Amino acid sequence: MSTYVNPGTDGFANILKDEYVDKTGIIALVNERMERGKGLITVSRPRRFGKTYAAHALAAYYCRGCDSRQLFAELEVSRHPSFERHLNAHDVIRLDMTNALRAAAGGSVPNAVSNMIVPEIKSLWPSVPEGADLVAALLAARDHKGSGFVFIIDEWDAPIREARDAASKREYMEFLRGLFKNGDFTPKCVEMAYLTGILPMVKCGTQSAMSDFDEFTIVSWIPCIRQEIWHGANPQRGGSP
Repeated sequence: MSTYVNPGTDGFANILKDEYVDKTGIIALVNERMERGKGLITVSRPRRFGKTYAAHALAAYYCRGCDSRQLFAELEVSRHPSFERHLNAHDVIRLDMTNALRAAAGGSVPNAVSNMIVPEIKSLWPSVPEGADLVAALLAARDHKGSGFVFIIDEWDAPIREARDAASKREYMEFLRGLFKNGDFTPKCVEMAYLTGILPMVKCGTQSAMSDFDEFTIVSWIPCIRQEIWHGANPQRGGSP
């Protein structure tokens, strides 16, 4: 397995070795959104709220070339109708942007990401031309295999939080726009994108540079949680508490 492209199941397998509270129902929700063409998702939560655990679970579930059936066999998502359709059926690009920051070493984060991913894409799909940047390499791979990618990006906002100047922020946001708000690229290559972070997406600049994403915060989940608890405790009653 590669490090960033179809990275395997080790991350989630290691999580399952400890006490794990089953939250794999989120995979079924992401499947439903992907199938409805609403697969651009960002999850904004404080630290220590399970963002990375969810990212590992999604990567292990979607990753092509893996056999993660046994990892999920006793978990909630295995009982969902979409489980078999998407299990190990997608090429995954998995990134932790804090690692990209370290790799950039004070330089360009987009260049660091490209240097991390493009060699792996070329090793998997040799038809990718020499000298291709990240977008060109992904497009060439897509043309070769006939399908796009699932992007799972943890700590997407780390380069924003750590940026030394406004130019670095703009460069990074333009990089994200080139992937997820690009009419020549996004519909062809992005089957789903799941970004986790601390900052709300809409507060990264004077306007929402990534307005195509649906954002989920702790506050937005509270009504869903209250409804679930209410119906669980009062199965015969409608309404809300």
